[in-house]
Amino acid sequence: MTKLFTVDERVRWSAVDKAGIIFYGAYVRFFELAE
Repeated sequence: MTKLFTVDERVRWSAVDKAGIIFYGAYVRFFELAE
């Protein structure tokens, strides 16, 4: 049985471009938070 795990974290302005799309390299920070 798997356990539910959630992280509430806002996307920073430094992680997105002018269109509001998250930069691919910024996902690494979210992976580290979930570790």
